[in-house]
Amino acid sequence: MSAHTVSPLIYLDHASSTPVDWRVARVMCEILEGADRYGNPSSLHRLGGQALLDIEDAQTQAAQCIGADVDEIVWTSGATESNNLAILGVAHAYAFKGKHLITWKSEHKSVLGPCEHLEKQGFEVTYLDVNPEGQIDLEALKHAITDQTILINCLWVNNETGVTQPIDKIIEIAHARGVLVHIDAVQAFLTQSLQVHQLGADLLSLSAHKLYGPKGVGLLYLRRRPKIRIQPLLFGGSQQRGIRPGTQASHQIVGMAQAMVLAEDERAARIAHFQAVKLALIEALKTAYPAPYYFNGSVDQTAPHILNVCFPTLESSLVKTHLPHVLISQGSACNSTAVEPSHVLSAMRRTSRDADRSFRFSFGVQNQAGEMVEVVRSLALLQKQ
Repeated sequence: MSAHTVSPLIYLDHASSTPVDWRVARVMCEILEGADRYGNPSSLHRLGGQALLDIEDAQTQAAQCIGADVDEIVWTSGATESNNLAILGVAHAYAFKGKHLITWKSEHKSVLGPCEHLEKQGFEVTYLDVNPEGQIDLEALKHAITDQTILINCLWVNNETGVTQPIDKIIEIAHARGVLVHIDAVQAFLTQSLQVHQLGADLLSLSAHKLYGPKGVGLLYLRRRPKIRIQPLLFGGSQQRGIRPGTQASHQIVGMAQAMVLAEDERAARIAHFQAVKLALIEALKTAYPAPYYFNGSVDQTAPHILNVCFPTLESSLVKTHLPHVLISQGSACNSTAVEPSHVLSAMRRTSRDADRSFRFSFGVQNQAGEMVEVVRSLALLQKQ
């Protein structure tokens, strides 16, 4: 390839962030550019009332998409805040019942971080193992629950490997012991029909920019019947019943609701597309990659839009240097500047060397099967160097 040739970008990092769907951008622009849409939703005048109406409409849409009631939606700045609010908020509200939480070593950092913070405050956290395929052990969960356990946190679809957990069984086990369950469903909503009341979820986190929506907005589902207690992280306002005070960004909220509606309406078509692209990558590896490779997580237990592959004999630095147009990820975006190996792959018993040579391919609606062939051919050429 000529030094002056610029290859078109092949974006395979959708688990990190998706582009904003033009239909989402359109409804956001209607708010941003509207002559009567810029008011503070807490203001009592006409413009404030219009902004509040926009938010209420969006809240209705979002609630319908996940089978919730309107008053069970709390808007946040994203999944990191939603996870923190769920974990810290519940822990402090239920400390009178017990100070023990359970999670897994392969959880997202925005779950592990607040758990570690709680440990410094005198809480006890059990970090359960996953097997080499990234799956949890339900029997180990049963034995980990004590009379002091107040919350179990679980990532439905792992953001690095796509490994999917049996959320329904986790909830069944937890509720049999009177324990609340918080679900990080950020990577699940694109490919899972999510009805929180049927599922029996107590708390659940979502983020817009994983759903072809804008960055900077997410939500926390908070069950109201029976009511879940929660202590806020922020203070100084009465918005959202004081659970998450602060002026609400109506354009962000409307954008997320629209992204959720589109995800709900187009889920079947998107799943079929993701599966086709994923299969194309797998077939290309079989036929065109000459060296050993293996998948981190059993393919049939991973989400359609994520595939994590280890190339044991391929130097990861070569990919970064020679394939700058192929945008894939090592680990998660939250860990992209970290030197240490992926904690998720470490939890799956991968060596530091293999973790360093593992890449996450996460597919989007614009990816095509032909791109997978090109990517694998490029990786094969690098492997021979």
